[in-house]
Amino acid sequence: MHMLTTSNAIHTAPSNQAAARAVHPMTGPIEMMGWTMAFPRNGEIYGEGEPADLVYKVVSGAVRTYTILADGRRQIGAFHLPGDVFGLEVGEDHTFSA
Repeated sequence: MHMLTTSNAIHTAPSNQAAARAVHPMTGPIEMMGWTMAFPRNGEIYGEGEPADLVYKVVSGAVRTYTILADGRRQIGAFHLPGDVFGLEVGEDHTFSA
């Protein structure tokens, strides 16, 4: 699993982790299994059709998932903000790019 950041800010777990897990049960396990990566603005995290073998969590900034239509227009699937988990797919490959 990857945890994402779009800046150089360092993410730290709250001092009261039990309270944090009570509010967000996935926070602790995801933070313990992942690592922080930085991506530039409009940088690609994964592409449509690539293997969906990782799950991502936004630490700071925002992530846009999208697909390019046949006529060249970009269709936005979702915007993911800090705390959001994305990259989960039903099949083996990504349906959108991020």
